[in-house]
Order: sequence, then structure tokens, then C-alpha cells
Amino acid sequence: MLRLFQRKRAAPVAPTVAPLPLAEAMPPPGWLRPESAESLLATPRRRRLIELIWPRTSLPRQQFSWLYRGPLERYAELVQQFPASEAHHHA
Repeated sequence: MLRLFQRKRAAPVAPTVAPLPLAEAMPPPGWLRPESAESLLATPRRRRLIELIWPRTSLPRQQFSWLYRGPLERYAELVQQFPASEAHHHA
């Protein structure tokens, strides 16, 4: 009866085609390749703003990176290509 609640393990699937490195994989015409968080946040203004946030948190650099910088990087990657809204200019 215990077997009823156990999950069956799926057999590992071997990839059929090796994926191209990101630099070589060209997007289809009309599509844009998403940029990394590093390149998005690398502008001097954005670096300065992130550096201004750190002293206000009163955290060691490692905790700041984990609690603030990581989520900021993920957010930047997520919203980089969102279209602007016609109804709300802050979108």
C-alpha cells in the first residue's frame, strides 16, 4: 500500500542535439535577444544607484548581494522588454 504514494522515477532523457552557445544562437527576425542582468545594470548611472542603496540597508556586502542585488538582477532581466502601457505612463 505504501507504493501507492511513491512517485515513479522517470528515466533520464539524453539530449538529441547539443544546444548552441548563447553567443551563436541568433534569434529569429523581428525578435530580440534578452540581455543579461550584468549588461543591463552595467551603466555608470545604474551602478551608482545600486551603490547608493547599499549603505541605506546597513547590511554586510554579502547579505546585500543575496537580499537586494540578486532580486534586482532577476527583476531587470524579467522586465527589460515589457512594452509600455498606453493607459499608464509609468508601466
